[in-house]
Amino acid sequence: MYRAVAIRLLGAIAISLASLSLFAQSLNGKVIDSDSNTPVAYANVYIPELNVGTSTDESGQFMFNDLPRQNLQIQVSAVGFEAKLLSWRGEASMEIFLSESHLDLQEVLVSVPSGKLGFENVSAVSSHSLEDLEHSSPLTISEALSLIPGVNELTTGAGVGKPVLRGLTSNRVVTYTQGIRLENQQWGDEHGLGLGDVGIERVEVIKGPASLLYGSDAIGGVIYFLDDRFADLETAEGFINSRYNSGTAGWHADGGVKVSGSSWRINLFGSFDDHADYRLPKDERLLNSRFKKQLVKTSIGYQDRDWYSTLNYSFVKNQLGLAEDFETSNQASREKLLPYQTTGTHLLSWQNKHYFGNSKIRWTVGLISDTRKEFEESIEEAGLHLQLNTFSYDLRWETDDLIGGQLIAGLQGMLQENTNKGEEVLIPDASISDFGLYSTYTKLFGKSTLQAGLRFDRRKLDTDRTTIEGGTEVLEALDRSFTNLTASAGLRTAFSEDWLFRLNLSSGFRAPNSFELMINGEHPGTNRYEIGRRDLTKEQSWQLDAGLEYQGEHFEFAFNPFYNRISDFITITPIDSTIDNLPVYRYNQEDAIFRGGELGLHWHPHPIDVLHVETGLSLLFASFDDGGHPALMPSHDLSTSVSYEFISKEPVEFTFFIRHKLAFTQNRVAPFEESTPSYQVWGAGIFGAFEVRGQEIDIEAGVKNLFDTEYIDHLSRYKILGIPAPGRSLYLGVKVPIG
Repeated sequence: MYRAVAIRLLGAIAISLASLSLFAQSLNGKVIDSDSNTPVAYANVYIPELNVGTSTDESGQFMFNDLPRQNLQIQVSAVGFEAKLLSWRGEASMEIFLSESHLDLQEVLVSVPSGKLGFENVSAVSSHSLEDLEHSSPLTISEALSLIPGVNELTTGAGVGKPVLRGLTSNRVVTYTQGIRLENQQWGDEHGLGLGDVGIERVEVIKGPASLLYGSDAIGGVIYFLDDRFADLETAEGFINSRYNSGTAGWHADGGVKVSGSSWRINLFGSFDDHADYRLPKDERLLNSRFKKQLVKTSIGYQDRDWYSTLNYSFVKNQLGLAEDFETSNQASREKLLPYQTTGTHLLSWQNKHYFGNSKIRWTVGLISDTRKEFEESIEEAGLHLQLNTFSYDLRWETDDLIGGQLIAGLQGMLQENTNKGEEVLIPDASISDFGLYSTYTKLFGKSTLQAGLRFDRRKLDTDRTTIEGGTEVLEALDRSFTNLTASAGLRTAFSEDWLFRLNLSSGFRAPNSFELMINGEHPGTNRYEIGRRDLTKEQSWQLDAGLEYQGEHFEFAFNPFYNRISDFITITPIDSTIDNLPVYRYNQEDAIFRGGELGLHWHPHPIDVLHVETGLSLLFASFDDGGHPALMPSHDLSTSVSYEFISKEPVEFTFFIRHKLAFTQNRVAPFEESTPSYQVWGAGIFGAFEVRGQEIDIEAGVKNLFDTEYIDHLSRYKILGIPAPGRSLYLGVKVPIG
C-alpha cells in the first residue's frame, strides 16, 4: 500500500511540473492618497498567496516580476491609512488608492485555508496576529490562544498548555504548522503543543468539524499557524527580543534574521526560555513547576516563474518539571528535580505551488521525528522513552473556472511508527497509515456563496504484542481498520455591506488511538491510573454552525451558535477506585451532545476613536444522551478588554489596556469529578514603540493576576491536588527591530 501511495504522489507531481505555463507576468503599480491625490511612500504591498512583499518608493511606485498568470489578492497598508485588499487579474499596471484613517485599524488578513478574506469565507475562520495575542506576555503559545473566544486551555502548571475548542482537545483538534499536520503524541494531556512562538506571524482557528481539507480527527476544529513572512524583495531585516516574568523568575529571549533577493529568500529564528517554579498567591512557589525551552527554525523560499517553493525546518526541545504533590518552596529553583519530562521535535516540510492557466497544484511533504522521555527514578536515565516518526503528504489541485465556481480536489495521508525505547511501556509499539481523498466545490450566486464537499478516509492501526510490568502482563497485538465518508455543505450570504449570515452543516470522524485502546497503568504527569478499551469504535460527528456578523465603522458584532452531536464519543471518566494511591480513570463510549456558542463585541466610540472596548462570551453545554456530563469540560466565561491608544506627533505610540476574565461556576461535571467555583482575574499592561537616535524600540510591560487572586481553573490538571493557578506576576519586554 505504501508503495502505491508513493507512486500516485510522484506521478501527480510529475504531471503538474510538465503542465507548467512558460509565461509569467510583471506588475508595475502605484499607491496614491485618495484625498490629496499624492503618492504614498513606503507603503507595504504584500501577496499572501505567494508570501512575497515589497514597499513603495518615494514616488509611490512598486514592482513585482515573474508573477503567475492567475487571480491573486494584493494587500496594501501604510501608516495613517486604512489597509486595503484587492484582486489582481493579470494587469500590467494598476493604481491603488488608500484613504486616510485616524484609527489604528487591524490589518486586513487573508485566510490561509481558502485564500479569502475572513468576511468572505463560507465557514467562519478566526484569524489573529500572534503579536497581538502576546501583548500580555503568555508563558506558552497555548495560553495566548486562550484569549480567543471559544478557545480554552487544558493546563499542567504554568509551562504546559493544550488548546481546547468548544470542549474538545488533544486528538480531536488538528494543528498545522509549517504547512503540515503536527504529530507529536497529541494524546498526552500532560504536555503542550510543543511549539515555540518565534517565527509565527498569525494563527487561524476553525471551530467544529474541519476534516475535509485537513484530514480525519479534526472533529473539534483546526488550529493553523502561519509562518512569518519573508522580508520584502531585495531587503534584509532582523530583530532581538527579551522578556522577563516575575511569576516564574523566568527569561524569554529570541531573535531572527530575514534576507530576500529576487528569487531566493531565507528566514532564521531562535529562542530560549528558562523559568523557575511559578509563584502561587501569597508568595510561595509550587515545587517542581519549572520548565525550559529551546527552538531553532528556518525557512528557505525560491521563486521561478510559476513555481513557488519553501523548505522549512524547526527543532523544539522542552524540559518540564511535574509536580506530583502540593509542595511549596520559597526559592526560585531551576535545577532538574524528579519527576520531569523532556520532549524534542524535529519538523521538516517542503511546500510547493505550481501555477498554470486557471489552475494551480499544491503539494507538501513532511517528516516529523518526536522524542518523549519521562524521568521518575533517575535524573539521567529515562524510564519512559517514546519515539514517534511521521511521514505526511498532501497533493491538491485547485481551479477557479469550473462552471463558474472553484473546485478543490486532492489526496493526503501519513505513515507513522511509534517505538518504545525505555523499560516503562505506556503504549505498545504501533504503526498507523492514513489515506484520504477529498473534494470541495464553491460557487457564487449574487451576494451568496454555496459550498459543498465530500471526503473518504481510511486508517489502519497495527500494534505489536508487548510485555509490560516486568513480564507479568502481556498486551496482545491489535490490528484495526477504520473507514469513513464525511460531507459538508455551507451557505454564506451578505444582507448588505455590513451584515453577514453563515450556516454550515458538516460531519467528522475520529478513530481511537492506540493510547485509548490499550493503556493500562499509571499515566505520568496526570496523577492518574488509566484503563483503556480494545473494542472502542470510531467517533462520528455532525455539527450545525450558524453565524451572524455586523461590521460597522465604530461597532462590530458576531454571534456564532453551534450544535455538535458526537456518536460513540470516547470519554475518560473517573471511577470510585484507586490503584497505587492513584485515582482510576477508565475509557468508555457514549453518545454526546455539545452545544453553545460565542458572542463577540468590539466598540470604538466616535469621537473617542482611540478607545476600544472588546468583550467575548463563550458558552458550552455538554451532556450524554443517557444523562450525565463528560469530564473536563470548560466553564462558561466572559472576557473583556479596554484599551486606549496614546499617539504623539513624535515617533512615539503606546497602547494601555485592562483585561478581565470571569469564569462561571462549573457544576456540570462527570461522576466523581468535583465542581469548580467561579473566579475573576484582572490584568493590565502597556505596549508601544519609540525611537532613540533613529532606532525604533518596542516595549511591553504589565501585570497578570493583578489582585493576586487564588483560584483553580476547571481545566487544570493540578485541580485534583488542590494546587491554585499562578499568582500575581509582573513582566517587562524589549524588542529591537534591525533594518
